[in-house]
Amino acid sequence: MPTNRNKEAALRYVQKNATAKMLDDTPCGKALIALGLNGKVNEVGEEITKIWRIASARYIAAASGNITAFVDRADERSTFCTTELNEILQNPAITRINNIEKNSFARNFKPERY
Repeated sequence: MPTNRNKEAALRYVQKNATAKMLDDTPCGKALIALGLNGKVNEVGEEITKIWRIASARYIAAASGNITAFVDRADERSTFCTTELNEILQNPAITRINNIEKNSFARNFKPERY
């Protein structure tokens, strides 16, 4: 079953790296969390998941350079698998994921099926 392991690793990374940000750190992410619209994709419902996916796609559209993604054993239903990876591949300003050329990363990335 999916765990919070990747989210916890991302939070630790952001705490140690002042320039690193997560969607949760943006005004949009903070507002969604304040409204109680957060949780695992398979727990919050389709409409809330859709809102987060839209916010995530917009966040990725504004990103550039190397993206650090905490996606070890990522659930195939996760926002990374269903939205973010495709958005990263479409964004010409993003060149790398976890210091790997983004297309190479995508070819080798294997999500988990739960």
